[in-house]
Amino acid sequence: MDYLRRFGIQFILWLQQLPIFGEREQKIWLVVTKLGDPALNFSLYFPLFYPFLPVAMTEFAAVGAISEFMNCIFKWMLLDERPYWWFYTSGIHEQFQTPLKQFKWTCETGPGSPSGHAMVSSSVWLVFLRYVQERHLPRNLRPLVWFIYVFYLIALCLSRTFIGAHFPDQVALGSLFGILLSISIGKWTRQRHSFISWLVVLLALTLLSLATYVLIGLTGRDPDWSIALAKQYCQRIDWVHISTTPLASYFRDVGVICAIATLDHVNTNRQCLTVPQRILSSIVGISAVSAIQWIPIGQLPSTNCYYISLAVIHFFIILLVGIGLPNVICRIGERKKD
Repeated sequence: MDYLRRFGIQFILWLQQLPIFGEREQKIWLVVTKLGDPALNFSLYFPLFYPFLPVAMTEFAAVGAISEFMNCIFKWMLLDERPYWWFYTSGIHEQFQTPLKQFKWTCETGPGSPSGHAMVSSSVWLVFLRYVQERHLPRNLRPLVWFIYVFYLIALCLSRTFIGAHFPDQVALGSLFGILLSISIGKWTRQRHSFISWLVVLLALTLLSLATYVLIGLTGRDPDWSIALAKQYCQRIDWVHISTTPLASYFRDVGVICAIATLDHVNTNRQCLTVPQRILSSIVGISAVSAIQWIPIGQLPSTNCYYISLAVIHFFIILLVGIGLPNVICRIGERKKD
């Protein structure tokens, strides 16, 4: 494993010296890594595409939440290192004259493997691609769309490696796990389910997470050991944020799954929306969600308040985009006709 980690450090340092990752070009790579943030699945992509593809985006959100849940569990099981702290804790930094660069998105606090960005992105965009291919895409364009999917995943994996957030094997493992998960649960998530069924899924994922966390503690290892390392070895303390902890992911996904359980059986009147109304719904949805994101929950007095607020906000976001806006816009349109 040490050999693999040493190779990973050498690969990252090599990437950071390439011209395509230069001072100007690295801004593009930072955008790529941000676009792969699992949180954007609910705060950007869901409100952007839901008015046009409500069925696909409901599955998109469900798979995104389940994938992020499983990613947290896998990370606790593996308790793997991240490059930006292993570079120092291993002492390998003394063998290199070039320091390992860090960036704003480098200092995530959870264990490193498998990569959450790679795992969640590979799973949700496979759902999106499969749906579009089956219903809307001309056959001659399918190879191009698959190429874009693979190209994006490679770019995302390179960006995560370049900033020192992950070793190469961690992003590869994340991509593989995400694809396998999306395929394995695809038939189930395509169907409509009762509210109770979704709660059973949520309970099962919660119990599995809790059991994993407790078992790790019983083996004498600290599941939260990575948080202290992040604070110690990140170049800037303001780059370390509570939103990157496994518990933040858990509570965000709890809110999303509860909202999906509600959304799955509520009539949104989405079929009455015209194309201009769908465009309007998308624009208003993104604007409303962006405004909600400005709520300073990070300044709440306790971490428990932050986590609960995260669940409530994401529950509200999904229902606002999936039920509230379509109904309001539809009713306004009907009144104008009358």
